[in-house]
Amino acid sequence: MKYHLIRFLKTFGQVLFLAAIAVPIWMYFEPPPVSYSQRKVLNEKVAPGETLRIQISADIQKQCPAVVYRTIVDSTGLPFDLLPVPRPNETDYVVEVPVPLGVSPGPAYYKARLLWSCNIIQKWFPREVIQRNITFIIEPSDGQLPVPERQGVYEKPVEKSELARAQR
Repeated sequence: MKYHLIRFLKTFGQVLFLAAIAVPIWMYFEPPPVSYSQRKVLNEKVAPGETLRIQISADIQKQCPAVVYRTIVDSTGLPFDLLPVPRPNETDYVVEVPVPLGVSPGPAYYKARLLWSCNIIQKWFPREVIQRNITFIIEPSDGQLPVPERQGVYEKPVEKSELARAQR
């Protein structure tokens, strides 16, 4: 009798140990709750202070709380982080992205990062989906000066003789 009890406890302990390892791993590597089938810019050209509109079609597999972290990168490569927003629960919707006033005119792109948590493990360690960049054009607004091509970058190093002449 004692032998059977020890064997049962040993087997039960092994099963419990494997479950304690396997369940959190399975819960963490759960597939994303949403996938995006189509994303289309509705207004290709926007000026600073205006709104970029993007039509999105999504396939929602599971209703989970998610937050979208958004960034606009202008033609000089300067990122402008926007306020995070909750992901809409609709399958077809239009996202309105405010274009900041300080952006430089020219080609730019919008990038979005989706963080979601469908279970308790993902609440502690949220999962992330980085969407493909969406390109658009920022037009100069009235009174905005064009940005120099290579702002703050020297074409060639300054020679010592030129530096000495400039200091005289």
